[in-house]
Amino acid sequence: MSSIPIQNSNVQDLPETLISQKKQKEELCARHDQEMENLKRSYAAEKADLEDRYEASAQSDRLNHYDHLRNLKGQINREERSLESRGREAIDRKSSAYRNEEIRIDSEGRSRVDQAKKKAAAIEEYERQSQTRASDDAHQNHLKNTNLILQENERALEALRENKSLYLEDQKSRHAADLIEMKNHFEGLREQKLDQHQDEVRAIEAHANQTLNQKALVAGEKIGLFETRNQDPFYRLRKFETTLTDSGDEFILTVKVPEHERKDIKIQANARDVQLTGIRTSTQEARENGSTYSSRSHQAYSEKFQVNHPIDSKGISRVETQEGFTYTLPKIGARARDLAFDRSREEGLKQDSATTRDLRFAESLPTPEFRAALSGKGTLG
Repeated sequence: MSSIPIQNSNVQDLPETLISQKKQKEELCARHDQEMENLKRSYAAEKADLEDRYEASAQSDRLNHYDHLRNLKGQINREERSLESRGREAIDRKSSAYRNEEIRIDSEGRSRVDQAKKKAAAIEEYERQSQTRASDDAHQNHLKNTNLILQENERALEALRENKSLYLEDQKSRHAADLIEMKNHFEGLREQKLDQHQDEVRAIEAHANQTLNQKALVAGEKIGLFETRNQDPFYRLRKFETTLTDSGDEFILTVKVPEHERKDIKIQANARDVQLTGIRTSTQEARENGSTYSSRSHQAYSEKFQVNHPIDSKGISRVETQEGFTYTLPKIGARARDLAFDRSREEGLKQDSATTRDLRFAESLPTPEFRAALSGKGTLG
C-alpha cells in the first residue's frame, strides 16, 4: 500500500460527510419508524373495526380470529425487531467501515476517501431499498391476511345466517304443528265437556222437575185434607216481626222479612200512625197421569203502629240488613229545627265573617212552632 499525502481540506470535509450521512440515516430511521407507526395505527384501526363488526358473531369463531390476529401482530413485531436489529447491525458495520475508511483516508488519501464515499452511498442506498422492500412486503402481507380474515368471517357469517334461518323455519313449522295439535286436543275436550255438561243439566232439570212435581202433588193432597178454614194456612193471620223504638228526634222501626218477600214491602206514614204492607204471590203446577194441576194465590197483609208524635214522611229512609229492613222515621219538629239551625248558622257566619267573637246560635235562633199534619200521607216502598 502506497502512502498518499492527505490534504487538510479533504480531512476537514470528512466529518461533514459523516454528519450528513448520519442525518440521512436518522431521517431513514425516522421515516421507517413513522411508516411502522402508520402500519400499527392502521392495523389497530382495522382490528378495532373487525372487533366492532363481528362482536355479535359466535364466540368460538371470534376467539380463533383474535388468536390469528395476535399471531399476526407478533409476527409483525418480530419482523420489526428483526429489521431494527439488522439496521443496528448495518449501522454498526457502517460505523466500523467509517472508522476503517477514516484510517484508509488518513493513509491512502483523497482517492480512498472518494471510494469510501461511493461505497457508503451504495450501502446506504441498498439499506434504504432493503428497508423499503421489507416494509412494503410486511404491508402487503398484512393486507392479504386481513382480506383473508374478512373473507373467512363473511363466509362464517353467511353460514351462520343460513343455519339460523333454517333453524327458525324448522321451529316455526314445529310450533305451528304443535299449536294445531293442541287446538284440536282442547277442542275435543271442550266438545266432550260441553256434552257432559248438557247431559248433566238435562238430568238435573228432569230430576228437579220430577221432585217439584211430587212435592206439589203432596202439598195438594195435604191442602185437600183441610176440612175447615181455620185448618188451612192460606186463611191464617199473617203478621210482621217488628220492633219500634223512640230515639228522641226519630223513630227506629226494625222489620224481619224473608228475602223472597222484600221487594213487595212498603211503608206509609201520616200524622198519627205508621203502616207496613206486604204482598205474597204463589203459582204452582203439577202433572199426574196425563192431567195438569195448577194453583195461583195472592195474599196481602199489613201491620199498623200508632205514634205519639207526627212523622215527616219525606225524610223516611231505609237500610237493608241481613234479617230484613231498618226504617228511620224522623219527627217533624226535630227535622224543622235542624233545618232552621243550619240556615241560621250559615247566615250568621256570612254576617260575622270579619269578626272572631263566638256566636251563640242556641240563644239567638227562634224556636219554630210545631203543628201536627192532619192531612197527607207518605209512602216508602
